[in-house]
Amino acid sequence: MSAVSQTLNQMPWIADYDRVVAAAGAVAKSLKKHASLISVIGDLWKANRKFKVLLLDLRKITNAQREDLVDLLSKLRSLNGCINDILGLAKKYGYRNRTLSNACFHALEKQNIELLDFIETFGLSLRADLDELTKQALAEYQQGETVSLESALG
Repeated sequence: MSAVSQTLNQMPWIADYDRVVAAAGAVAKSLKKHASLISVIGDLWKANRKFKVLLLDLRKITNAQREDLVDLLSKLRSLNGCINDILGLAKKYGYRNRTLSNACFHALEKQNIELLDFIETFGLSLRADLDELTKQALAEYQQGETVSLESALG
């Protein structure tokens, strides 16, 4: 089956999503039970690796049905919330200010920001008026009707 004929839910991202959620759950569990620093870092490292693979799979999505995107967005928002909870727990329990663990949490935070970019991009693609808004913005730009940042801030 070619990638073009696959639906979004048949693509590899769904399996990677499940792996990231499981790995994130393991990190949250380690944090909640105040596991050793090495144990937390090990779980976090696994989650970061799996998260990276998921983000690579999301980059490959170029054409999807509206219904599939709605399902995808729901899952990605849920994952984003889970990662935010993990980062909150790490800060609460002092793992963010430890030399050994901060880099791993920082990497997770950066990946979560990239996930937010995907959420925004996929969400925008669901807007029916996006083409018209883009054409309107380009027309305003070509006519010189843009406002400089300095005048907007000053």
